[in-house]
Amino acid sequence: MRPERGTTSANSQLGTVDAKSLPMQGEVSDAETRAAKRWAHRDRLRLVRSGFSTAADLDTEGHTEGMALCNLANTLDHSGRWIEAYEAYTRALKADPTNGNAAGNAAVLIDRAIQSGWDFEGHLCSLYDHYLTMAHANRDRTIEVAGEGAAARFDQMQLLGSHEMLHQVGASDDDYQQWIIDHRLALSASLEGLGKSDREGRWDTANIRQVTTPVGQETMPPIFALVNLLKADFLVARRLAFDTTQRIATSADGWKQEASDPGVYSDTLDYSIYGTLSSSLVLAHRAAIDMLDKTAVAANEHFEVGDDPQYVSFRRFWTRTVKGGSAVLRPELFAKSHLASSVLAMAELAHDMLDDGIYAHAQEVRHAGTHRFVLVHHSLHEIETNAAVQAIDLNHMVETTMQALSVARAAFLYLVSMVDVDESIKQRHSDGLVAPIHVWNVS
Repeated sequence: MRPERGTTSANSQLGTVDAKSLPMQGEVSDAETRAAKRWAHRDRLRLVRSGFSTAADLDTEGHTEGMALCNLANTLDHSGRWIEAYEAYTRALKADPTNGNAAGNAAVLIDRAIQSGWDFEGHLCSLYDHYLTMAHANRDRTIEVAGEGAAARFDQMQLLGSHEMLHQVGASDDDYQQWIIDHRLALSASLEGLGKSDREGRWDTANIRQVTTPVGQETMPPIFALVNLLKADFLVARRLAFDTTQRIATSADGWKQEASDPGVYSDTLDYSIYGTLSSSLVLAHRAAIDMLDKTAVAANEHFEVGDDPQYVSFRRFWTRTVKGGSAVLRPELFAKSHLASSVLAMAELAHDMLDDGIYAHAQEVRHAGTHRFVLVHHSLHEIETNAAVQAIDLNHMVETTMQALSVARAAFLYLVSMVDVDESIKQRHSDGLVAPIHVWNVS
């Protein structure tokens, strides 16, 4: 006899994945099969993603850069990494607004998000129409880069006729809000803008929607506290990055020590940057990447995987080494076929932290910032990286900090979505024996 279970729920702008579209327990889903196949080719795919990223960086001619970024987005999307994929599609269209294939694929991604119930603000419908209109208008270009089949696929997709705003534009006189919008760093169920704010005007509203627990359990499921802490960590890292980049912009590109910095620093005669300005940037970067390990700890706790939290790391948690030395997707999670795509997304993201991965440099800088030294400089004098010091010029330090924030945001939203999908399955198998216990937001 199935025990009764209760549902502890909280208001959230993350919707529920349609449980009817998910496999019954014990079935091998198409998503599970695809995930296993892609993971089997993880090293090749990591190099492919890195190659597309490098090609986009090296060739800034619009059409070529746009195609490289569109291909990068496609590989990410095929592995369930929709947050990162959307970002790459937008970069592709910024480089080449005529790339109808990138626009159409972005519309397909958004349609999938709409169908999953991930967001119910309505802005996704307008975004879908926006990108599909671009795809229809650039049909010839789609044929040129992706063939008639891709163009025909987009032809069959119908506009939704949404009149919602593309996104929440925020306060035009609030530099912080506009910076968040420009860099897509809001922790909300939106792909653009700030998302829909709550009654108090707070916009980082992405939360765990509900958790099913045995009836009679008096303690709050720990995942609520862990997600709260993760979110707060991200907001601190994001704010520190904003404040620091703003200070850099107003301090002669970081040449001069700020008047508020009380330190007296030796001039090392190599155009290095010392003081609270550069160190604040390093700390923001480290705080963002440190969120990844905590994300794995939260998943380990919520899904009762059983690893010792002291030894959980993001890079190793999503896989397990089996006899013969090969790594497979984490069986304790992958056995839940409805989580296959989410586990693959996390595992691949972690794999991209390795050498030659698209996030390898962000991981390298984090290690240096934690255990060694990061030396920020103006790139006017050759400074070698060695065992004790990671040398990086100011512009690249800003770029890798922004990348770290984007990666941390993606991992956070993947975690929330993973819990949401799992809860949909629990609801499906509950035989209706559930009762909601509402959790109010902290005021």
